[in-house]
Amino acid sequence: MTRDEVIVAPRELTDYLWRAARLAGADAGTAARFARHLTEAHVDLGEGVGVALEALDSTPALSRYAEAVAALERAERALQTASSHVMEFSEPMPLGLLWGPGLECRVRGIRRPARPGHELASERLHEVELINREPGAVPYRQWAHRDGVPVPADEFDELIARTKSFLVSEQLLDAADAALGSG
Repeated sequence: MTRDEVIVAPRELTDYLWRAARLAGADAGTAARFARHLTEAHVDLGEGVGVALEALDSTPALSRYAEAVAALERAERALQTASSHVMEFSEPMPLGLLWGPGLECRVRGIRRPARPGHELASERLHEVELINREPGAVPYRQWAHRDGVPVPADEFDELIARTKSFLVSEQLLDAADAALGSG
């Protein structure tokens, strides 16, 4: 970890991403999937928070994420009758937006061929080939839940700032209780 990073528990990251997605206009289910998927991308690849912030800024909000999920659903249908399918994107798609839904596909036996080298969530892809394989398990990532994950401090600060208006603070609730004499 560097001075420019903070350690964040995956569940905390998921919570902030969910709140940010809700404030961007996503329904509760879409926000939950987005938060879980981008947390998985950040834990597995790194740079997932930056990709999430970019997706939240798309117009309309989360439209690139919706495009990624829809492409994977179309690919999954195509793979019912074929051994492989290539998804092509008119604009390069961040790998992080495909990662979480892709892990769900992996459980059902759809995988992306392995590529050498370390991939980051921010890597832009023009196309992705998916292939039918035997179903596999998704790793639990115990280390991340035990130790937390490094997140760039400026990105985490931005995420927190975006979610400040989501809920009333405990301090304000305590003050209201005290003023009403119920505290």
